[in-house]
Amino acid sequence: MTLTLVGGLVDQNVLSWNTTMAQMFPELVGTMQPAYRAVTVQQLLWHTSGMPYQPRTPESTTDGRARDAVGRRYEYVKAAGVDKPEAAPGTKNIYSGGTIIVASFLERRLKKSYEQLLTERIFSRLAMTRAGFGSMATVGQVDGPWEHRWENGKFVPVAPNAAQKIQARAPAGRNVYCSIFDLARFLSMHLFGAQRRSQFLSSETFRHLQLGKLEYAGSTGVNFAVCTIDQGKDYVVCVMTNAGGESAAKACEEVQSFVRDYLRTQE
Repeated sequence: MTLTLVGGLVDQNVLSWNTTMAQMFPELVGTMQPAYRAVTVQQLLWHTSGMPYQPRTPESTTDGRARDAVGRRYEYVKAAGVDKPEAAPGTKNIYSGGTIIVASFLERRLKKSYEQLLTERIFSRLAMTRAGFGSMATVGQVDGPWEHRWENGKFVPVAPNAAQKIQARAPAGRNVYCSIFDLARFLSMHLFGAQRRSQFLSSETFRHLQLGKLEYAGSTGVNFAVCTIDQGKDYVVCVMTNAGGESAAKACEEVQSFVRDYLRTQE
């Protein structure tokens, strides 16, 4: 979703895939590792910046330096920039917080939070009416499913946490939720874009993102989702559950495999 958000803003010339960290944060060039100055938006989002998985400065420290998520993301940028690269930029894929860095730039440039930008430019435009930030449910209300953690051979419910709504490192995927119908709308938009049937992004940006053939699985430990976009076969499949752990992952993958096998019989 962050890639899609950035792609739309590239279409509007707010930034480009080749915009560098030095251009985004000129005030930090003096403290930034020299190797990072030429790191591009493309490298940050595709996790080839060379940055380690996490900054050495603890999250509690960077969060403590600011009052809101926008400020905390900027503190993350400052902390990430001073650490030495784990690899030369562009030479190795290392999952890191590059999305947080790009999101922080957009927040400061557009004077809106990442959450506002995602809501306005993705959720609202795609009518993702059950998409939001934080826990899926509210304690004391029947408004969504609780998540579950696998402990001692059984699933244990995890109470909704109000603090989850605002996560400074959210552009790495830590606090967005949506219904399976909303997720299907989002994936279908990318399928149609790859087939030149959507104007949500420019044709050039759809080609650049290359999401017409995608398999992705993700979890926060208390939920699991697996998605497939197949441009050639003309379908998307998304399976999710409100539980984490190996058994949840296995169950989702088995359901996805069943659906894909069924679709093959219809060809």
